[in-house]
Amino acid sequence: MIDIKKACELAEEYFQNTCGTGYAERILENSDSWFFSSGKAGAVRYGSIIISVKKATGEIRELPMPSHETIQILKEAELVRR
Repeated sequence: MIDIKKACELAEEYFQNTCGTGYAERILENSDSWFFSSGKAGAVRYGSIIISVKKATGEIRELPMPSHETIQILKEAELVRR
């Protein structure tokens, strides 16, 4: 069993190796896993990754994100100012 501190270290290392940024913006949990989303609060994020870290083993699994089509649509969209 790993604790939340170790899970954070694993997630930040995973994000550093995959996205080039070692930040976990949000952390959620259920009975068997913690869930981390990549990114830094207040920073612009492209291609955010969500992973799960198993509490029992520390196993990391990347969770599916929106399709490539959706990402392309969002990249081409413009910011609406109110």
